[in-house]
Amino acid sequence: MRTDTKRDDVLKRELDDILAKIETALGKRPRDDARPPEETFGTDADKALDREVFNRHKHERLVIDYFDSPKAAQRWVDALGDAIKRDLLTPNGLKWDDRFAVALSVQGANLRPYEAGSTWPIERKVWVDAMQPPVYVAATLAHEYLHTTQETFISNKQAHGPEFAAGLNAMGLVGPATASIPGPKFEEWFKQHAPKPEEFE
Repeated sequence: MRTDTKRDDVLKRELDDILAKIETALGKRPRDDARPPEETFGTDADKALDREVFNRHKHERLVIDYFDSPKAAQRWVDALGDAIKRDLLTPNGLKWDDRFAVALSVQGANLRPYEAGSTWPIERKVWVDAMQPPVYVAATLAHEYLHTTQETFISNKQAHGPEFAAGLNAMGLVGPATASIPGPKFEEWFKQHAPKPEEFE
C-alpha cells in the first residue's frame, strides 16, 4: 500500500504543534518556552528588564486556568478593558476605538508564534493571549487598545513609532514598543485597581 510521506510529515508536525500547545496550557512545559526570542527585546537593558518582570510573575496561574466558561472569561476581559480605559487611557489623554471587540485567544488561535496580542483593523477585533499571567494580559490589552486608533498598519515600524511608545510609557508599560511589558507603575495599578480573574470564576 502506497503512503503519501510528505502529507504524513505535515500532519505529524501539525499534531506535534497541537500537543505542545496543550502541554503548555496544562503547565507540563516550562512557560519560558513560549517567550519571544531575546532579540525581540532590543538592548541588553531591555532584555534584563524583561527577564526581571517575567521571573516575578512566572509562577502565577495563567488566565486560561481561571475559567471553565468562555462567558466568564469574556466578562473579566471586558471589565479589565473598561478599567484600562477609565484609569490609564482617559487620564493620559489617550484614545481608543470602541468599535473594536476584545477576545481572549486560547492555545495561540488567531495569533502568530510569540505574539501576546494582535489588533485586526479590518475585522475590528483585538486578540489577547490567555496563556499569560493576568498582569501580562492586562498589559497586552492596554498595548493593543493604543493600536485601535492608528490609521495605518502598513509596517511594524510605523505602528510602534515614537508617539505610540510615549502612550505606552504614559500607561506604565516599559521596554521596546514592539514588545512592551508591565512596568512598576502598571503593576501597582493592576494590583490596586484592576478586576482580578478570580472575581469572575
